[in-house]
Amino acid sequence: MRLLRILALCSLAFSAPYSPPDVAAESDTGDFERRVAKESADTAAVFKIERFYAGGRSQSEWNYVTFAAQVTAGAAFAECSITTNTGPKVPTIEKTECRNATSLNKAIKWSLEPMGTGMMHFNVWWEFTSHAHLYGGVHMYQSWFKEWTMQDGSKVQEH
Repeated sequence: MRLLRILALCSLAFSAPYSPPDVAAESDTGDFERRVAKESADTAAVFKIERFYAGGRSQSEWNYVTFAAQVTAGAAFAECSITTNTGPKVPTIEKTECRNATSLNKAIKWSLEPMGTGMMHFNVWWEFTSHAHLYGGVHMYQSWFKEWTMQDGSKVQEH
């Protein structure tokens, strides 16, 4: 049994990742930044978000966020939606599980939070194991949100 443990540990040690010598030799910050950008492009996000809508409902305090998320290419889209009664503007949603009227997907979590500059930050996490997850996010500029004045004078915000 002890021999098996030693063999397993040796195989882990020999296959452990190491930083290639060219990374250590890069002294120019520009070279390093170009390399990071290239590696980021090579490992582009796998998330696909479609049908994203957010806003308030006229003549009420209710608002909503709804979208469809595809976490890997070829996977089915998970429908995520939420409604709150925090006013007729796009709501702030702290990290929550993807759910809709008929289902709950605990592996996909998301949030929509203000950044203090008028922008909102939309985040999506896919927890594919108990120890690992993928994360994606996008800054949503203030110009992406429209505010409408209704006939009764109330204002509604939407994306």
